[in-house]
Amino acid sequence: MDKDEPIPENKFPSENPTKNGTHTCGQICVYAATTMTLMFRSHLFTVVVFGPYARLIQWDRRGSIVTCRFNYTGGKKKDTQQSLILFKFYQRFAQLTDEQRGLDPNITCLDSNKDPRVAKAKKQF
Repeated sequence: MDKDEPIPENKFPSENPTKNGTHTCGQICVYAATTMTLMFRSHLFTVVVFGPYARLIQWDRRGSIVTCRFNYTGGKKKDTQQSLILFKFYQRFAQLTDEQRGLDPNITCLDSNKDPRVAKAKKQF
């Protein structure tokens, strides 16, 4: 850890008990909640980057799973394992199906050609 970097508590290592840390955590939660509300998703992945560090978060309707903080630049020691975490995440994420990425497969677009109620609602809107 850098000397200027706040040290997370051992009890909850993903949280920083400072005022800015609490505000940032709340802001990230609001972004995830907004995305889950406005899009039809069963779950959501986010990458949170702060300086040379990052965390991966998987959100669902019950809560979230947060990784330990890692230095995606490799740090001063050029730790190759940590610097590859983000690359490996995106590499694996690119191979997922839409459903595995969190898109709800039960949601489909309405077709105004097949249902006259949809055409009528489009005209009224």
